[in-house]
Amino acid sequence: MAGQTVGAILFDLDNTLIETTKAGGVAIQKTSELLRTALGLNDATISSICNKFKQKLLQENFDPLSVRSLDDTRVRHWEESIEETLGSLPRCSLGAECYYLWKKSRLDALSLSPEVRDLLRRLRCRYKLLLLTNGEARSQQEKVDAVQCQEFFDAIVIGGGARGAETLRLHLHAVFQQARRGGAGVRDGGGLSGHGHSGGA
Repeated sequence: MAGQTVGAILFDLDNTLIETTKAGGVAIQKTSELLRTALGLNDATISSICNKFKQKLLQENFDPLSVRSLDDTRVRHWEESIEETLGSLPRCSLGAECYYLWKKSRLDALSLSPEVRDLLRRLRCRYKLLLLTNGEARSQQEKVDAVQCQEFFDAIVIGGGARGAETLRLHLHAVFQQARRGGAGVRDGGGLSGHGHSGGA
């Protein structure tokens, strides 16, 4: 390694630059309050519903080619969690109410801390910074937009849920090539596309 220089630094997003798990906890708390207000449920019943949702989320295997969107899939997670706990869905809109409150609350709770922002600014003065985040493409893009981190990176790869080692290798190759050329870009499973630094500090 003697004499070699660092060409770029690669960062992950979830639970690395941002506290996704903590934000998820905030979102579950907000949704618990909705269930308590709407249905008058006790804490044990609410915890059961929320734990079922979290388990479904953990086991989720979303197919981007499916007719059902990710939002619809997660609305259904809430509906099933309520039905499995209570035996029925008290009102047909409740699953959607829970999901969209959970989603908004989680995005609202995500942020880059001042310390992380300062670190990224200092590093970017010396190195190319690359962001690689894997998961369902739109969901990951929403997180990137929510924390407004585009300005800190020379390129961003959104893996679109791909799990194969070959796909990951191709993503990394493309993003390093883009960074080497000095362009900023976002990669969503397919090709890199240029973008301005629209994210605010």
